[in-house]
Amino acid sequence: MLLALAVVAGFALIASSSRFGNALADSAGYWTIARNSLFVFGMQLGVPLLAGTATAAALAPEKLPFWAVYAATVGAASLGWVLGVLGSLVVWRG
Repeated sequence: MLLALAVVAGFALIASSSRFGNALADSAGYWTIARNSLFVFGMQLGVPLLAGTATAAALAPEKLPFWAVYAATVGAASLGWVLGVLGSLVVWRG
């Protein structure tokens, strides 16, 4: 899970760079764009990742059938994504 979160953070930092096509990094500054990018990537990719991982760990396949663990994990990740998108919109809109 930590490796996956590190990959998400790495992609956010790469997406913030003018070297990789971000035109705003030159005018607004790299760290401003990187901070905002880390927030958005974290909310929209990190929250579902954490929700799905926590659900799969809590509902170990030894306790429930595989399909039930899978369905609960997909549901938790989907709900985490929706909450991440709505949370990032609330923060951006003020």
